[in-house]
Amino acid sequence: NMNLAEIRNALGSITEFLGQPVNLVGFDACLMGTMEVAYELREYASVMVASEQPEPVSGWSYDAIMAQLVASPDMDATELATTIVDNYYLDHLPMGYTMAAIDLTQIDSLIGSLNNLAQSLVVYSDSNIEVIRQYAGATMVAVENAVIFEKHGTKWPDSHGLAIYFPKY
Repeated sequence: NMNLAEIRNALGSITEFLGQPVNLVGFDACLMGTMEVAYELREYASVMVASEQPEPVSGWSYDAIMAQLVASPDMDATELATTIVDNYYLDHLPMGYTMAAIDLTQIDSLIGSLNNLAQSLVVYSDSNIEVIRQYAGATMVAVENAVIFEKHGTKWPDSHGLAIYFPKY
């Protein structure tokens, strides 16, 4: 059990040792597919695989994923991430839980778009909905650029790869 600060520190040490970020970090855990997690890990990995929703106890099908990696050992991080997402989704049909591969090199741009959207909500909330829509559209484009590949079941129709922790209270 590691908290996000401990994960970030561990990946920081690995990155320092390797002299470069790791290719892929994957979370076989619930609710890790968030902007907050992606932001914290963006300097230490190129691709992240995670679910923005709860995961079933059965988790990832490591045997199938590893069999595909053994069959294609030259897979890059994006290909392996896509393999993980596909296998996870297919293993959990018909429920079709969420899983996504995220390009962490796109997170700074996404954060910039998100910050612009948040500022527009503060400045224009009562006066100019069209400006807010423009910033929201730009943010959605940034999300689409960051999400390499995602799968979601019918129970989560509005899940498309990344969530934001936004408590009601």
